[in-house]
Amino acid sequence: MYYMKDQFTFYMPRKFVQKDPVKFFKWHLISETIIFSLVVCGALLFSITFLNDYLLIIIFLCIKISFDLTIQKMAELKSNQ
Repeated sequence: MYYMKDQFTFYMPRKFVQKDPVKFFKWHLISETIIFSLVVCGALLFSITFLNDYLLIIIFLCIKISFDLTIQKMAELKSNQ
């Protein structure tokens, strides 16, 4: 299913041609570094405090949605030629 989605949304309209490889790698590396730092901070916070499981899930979802809507979108726009 994901292969078909990639075929129709990425390969068929030839979006990979619109990307600058250097910018794409740079912004991808920045976003992965931010994800890694958020995971480390979350693990440290979880080991220090004991929060309710429901609260952890809600916090995770809020952080993930805000990351996808801000940093990931910005990285996508900046990596275009």
